[in-house]
Amino acid sequence: MIDYKYKKEEDENKMNKDSIVSVFYGGGKGKTSAALGAAFKNIPPGGIAYFLQFVKDADEAELLRKFEPEFKVFNFDTDSAISFVKKVISSKECDVLVLDEILSLIETREDGEQIITDILALARKNITRIIITGNFITD
Repeated sequence: MIDYKYKKEEDENKMNKDSIVSVFYGGGKGKTSAALGAAFKNIPPGGIAYFLQFVKDADEAELLRKFEPEFKVFNFDTDSAISFVKKVISSKECDVLVLDEILSLIETREDGEQIITDILALARKNITRIIITGNFITD
């Protein structure tokens, strides 16, 4: 796991100085479980977390729906998921956002790395905690 705590930026009035991005990546199992634990731990009182799966797992999603309404679960095709994530971040609909297997975009789409970079830049302005998972990460 990697935690990035964003420090003061040149344009600090546009950035959420307390924004944290957690990245769980690598082969094997446990990334989603770790992300879920981090999400549950970081939901503020009265807050809400969104969990969006980029690789669909119907059984896992059904289990997680038991935690609604504080923890909302979404499954979309990739293009719809990207649009939905940008809308959620821009409208500040949640306090914690988990993007499960978003790192798969690096391997499955030519523009995947840029999409992730754009989402993280937008999230830094609007959401305190974002958690991403996947098998692969670039430098």
